[in-house]
Formats: sequence, structure tokens, C-alpha cells
Amino acid sequence: MQKFIFGARSYEPANTRLTNGYTLFDWAVRQNCFPAFWGRPISGEHAISNEEIKFLAERDCGVLLIFDDLTLVGVAKSDGTADAERAVAAAKKLGVCDDGKTAIFAEIKDNMYVNHNWMLSFASTLKANGFIAGFIGNTDSSENFNFDSEFSHFIVAGGNALCFATRPVTTEHVYNWTPYSPSALPVEKMAFWQNGKKEFNGLEYNTVYTKDETLLEHIFTVK
Repeated sequence: MQKFIFGARSYEPANTRLTNGYTLFDWAVRQNCFPAFWGRPISGEHAISNEEIKFLAERDCGVLLIFDDLTLVGVAKSDGTADAERAVAAAKKLGVCDDGKTAIFAEIKDNMYVNHNWMLSFASTLKANGFIAGFIGNTDSSENFNFDSEFSHFIVAGGNALCFATRPVTTEHVYNWTPYSPSALPVEKMAFWQNGKKEFNGLEYNTVYTKDETLLEHIFTVK
């Protein structure tokens, strides 16, 4: 049986104290295992703090950097340069090194209609500034044909980025690698798969998996 690497993702800080006495991080550990990474926004009202980064680092947990400060109008345009520059600025403000290895994932929400040219310029601007691009999206084409279509156009046009799937949603641990993938990307090339959600008294975290240990090189870790 193939083993997968467990991680998590949340809008609330991982060090949030729950009413049961655990932190959100500890609660995730209790329900699963120690996460290798934790996905958190790097800007906006839910942005990760330096204190939380230190909290995760003390537990040998890296940070999967998510840039979700995007608009419907913005991602529909053909130029994502300005958005990428804002993502770079947010990452550097947190002390992330522009080493050419760390990834920043742009979250394309279900109600967004992204333009593959926006994706191309977003990715190229990140690369020019020492970062790798990733895109988070609903990869179920029956629910969101736009992301499937535009990410595929992005690949065909020579784009290079990590793909983070949010479908399918399951209620079990991952035993087989079956995330839905865009048409132009084989399922084996999918980088991350968010397959479920756990909740405690209104606080939620998502379970996320990867099958490739080398992808952890693209997660931000404090050294």
C-alpha cells in the first residue's frame, strides 16, 4: 500500500486554542497524525503571523503559502503581474526567502472565472522574483469547467505550476491517489489533494495529502 504525506489547511491559525483545551494543530494531530505542512493565507484578515510560523516550526511543520487575496475581476483579466507582485511582497514580509524553491499557491475559488493568460503572467512573475507558482482549484470539471479548461490551456501554452486539487471530497484517509486533475495534467502529476474537512465547535481545518516527498522542498520552513 502506497503511503501518503499528511498535511492540513485552515483559515484560522493553527495555534488557535479550542474549548477542549487543544490547539487546532493538536486536534488535527489527534485525529490524524503529525502534519508535514499546514496551509495558511499570507495576506488579508486570516493571514498567518510570525508567531504562528514559529509555533509550526517548533513542531517541525512547514507552511504551505496560500495567496487568496484575489478578486473575480482580477483573475478574469489577461495580466496577473500585479497580483503576483502583491503575493511576493506578502511572502517577503513574512521572511520567506526568494530561493527559487518556495511555492506560493494562488487560490482560485469556485465562483471565479480565471483566465489562463492571467495564470501564465502570474506564474512567470513569481518565477522572476524567486518563487514557484501553484494554483488551488476545484478540479471537478462537472462543477467547475473553467478551472479545468483554463489550467489545461495554461499547461498547453507552456505554463509550469503545481496543481492543488480540492476534489473529490472523501470521508476517509487516502489509500489511493485519485484526485481529479485538469484534462492536460495526468493524475500522477497532481501535487496536492485536499480531500476532506474536520470541524470542532465552528472551527475547521482541511485534510491535505501529497504523494511526493520531494514536493516538501516547496514548503516554507524556518531554518
